[in-house]
Amino acid sequence: WAEQLSSTNRTIRRQAEEELRAGGEAAVPVLGRLLREDRVALRQQALELLCSVGPPAVPSLIALLGDESANARQYAARALGSLAPESPDAVTALAAALADPDMHVVLDAAFSLAAFRERAAPAAELLARTLTINNSLARIYTGDALAAIGPKAAVAMPALIKALDDPDPGVSRAAARASGNIGP
Repeated sequence: WAEQLSSTNRTIRRQAEEELRAGGEAAVPVLGRLLREDRVALRQQALELLCSVGPPAVPSLIALLGDESANARQYAARALGSLAPESPDAVTALAAALADPDMHVVLDAAFSLAAFRERAAPAAELLARTLTINNSLARIYTGDALAAIGPKAAVAMPALIKALDDPDPGVSRAAARASGNIGP
């Protein structure tokens, strides 16, 4: 499948995409393996096809968050965020991914949790811990996720108050938005 999806022949590429899309849930294992590929364009294609499968892809995507391939974990986190309205069970897995050793996975997990809005409330405590990691973008995405959760993220207020003094102005703004959305 990797060769067909990355073929220079547009007809072969399109046919492979159509077959995988038509395969629905049965294509999920193949697409999951393609997320491990080194080629970014191929991973992106697999991600889009997985998202087109919809909710049936969620269990496989959650399993991919534990994959040995950082690429697979990152793209699985990203796909779960795209399927947020249909996949509330993914919150626990994405919250655990906030502790991933690969920063790209952490970024996509935090970004994806924002899509769950108040349904991501069970992740608020882990998101609060993520406000202390040494990566400004991760702290910004974390603040945005907490802002999206709103009042149900009250447990994060002490960490957000500290983040208001973050040397990165983007982090301070995200913390201010989150604090405002959470309320007193």
